[in-house]
Amino acid sequence: MSEYKCITCRTSFSSQEERENHFRSDWHCYNVKRKVASLQPLPLALFEERQKMLPAAKPAATTTQKIYCDICKKAFSTKNQFLQHERSKRHLKGLKEAQEAFQKSEEGVEDVKEDVSIKEDAKENGSMKEVGGMTEAEVVTEGGVATETETATDTLPFQPEAYTFDPNRCIFCGTISDSLDANIAHMTQKHGFLIPDRQCLKDVEGLLDYLGQKISVGCICIGCNHGFKSPHAVRAHMFDKGHTRMAYDTEEDFEEFESFYDYEEENAKEEEIPTLRATGELELSDGRILGNREYTRYYKQSYATESERREALKTKLLLGNGPASQQATAIMLYQEQKQTVVEKRADVERLHRYAIRERLRAGMNMNKIHLAHFCHR
Repeated sequence: MSEYKCITCRTSFSSQEERENHFRSDWHCYNVKRKVASLQPLPLALFEERQKMLPAAKPAATTTQKIYCDICKKAFSTKNQFLQHERSKRHLKGLKEAQEAFQKSEEGVEDVKEDVSIKEDAKENGSMKEVGGMTEAEVVTEGGVATETETATDTLPFQPEAYTFDPNRCIFCGTISDSLDANIAHMTQKHGFLIPDRQCLKDVEGLLDYLGQKISVGCICIGCNHGFKSPHAVRAHMFDKGHTRMAYDTEEDFEEFESFYDYEEENAKEEEIPTLRATGELELSDGRILGNREYTRYYKQSYATESERREALKTKLLLGNGPASQQATAIMLYQEQKQTVVEKRADVERLHRYAIRERLRAGMNMNKIHLAHFCHR
């Protein structure tokens, strides 16, 4: 009987080397997984038969062709992402700079447009430019790195939905509220939606309309600017990732929503110059007054109230010179000493009563403890 066995696969070997090779085989790994799942091991013949029935394995990573923007030096996995990038202010700014450069070099504007649109034509002809080293598992997009799932969804047709703006309708779940403020409160409480710099927002309805079109028509996430094939897909992504908040961190995000905000009034409030009085004091916009440092000694003065002045005058008269004032002082001291003696006597009596109560309580407890000793049997 062989000494070299595999308990998992229930087989034996003639040497240690054969058993080590068996441990590295697909058959052994498959039976180990079955053992973890509390299943019986599979014989070698049946395992090989199942292996033949499986289709040929596809390559682990296949290169894919991407749309490339020569102006911004970025690659995009789908046409929708490239079109969205073309409408961005950063791309338009780069395009304008490129056009000016071509005009100065007398090469014309048409060459720049051809460089940008040639990538889109290449995709339609099935010959997009391939970015070296990029696979379906990792695609560089405008918002970051797309996953394999997002790359796989690019094969689906683009399906925007019919969109009609309603200021009382939630742009995420479609719930109808009574008013615009109630709708914003619903989106904040239910979905965590927040409007940055609300005090500077001049067109609330326009902002919500733009965000609604971005989700329903453009199928673009408002949190990471990733493009999807349908509004349902982008909403599912936003709920799963928590991207129900506006992206407002970078300069590009600020430029995207700049038309809905008005920061001039806020800046004017911050730059408001305080009023200078004739006395050298500064009156701020909120009503506060700042005094001159030269008059600090006057600001620190504290005026006594009417009652305080009367008490001070009475004390001064009682403590003045003469026999009458001395007698009044002696009477006041005697009354204070008498009051102190009375208070001390009351404290002593209180302590004495407390000691009597404690002694009585201790005696009663001792009687309860020794009560059984004096009971008649």
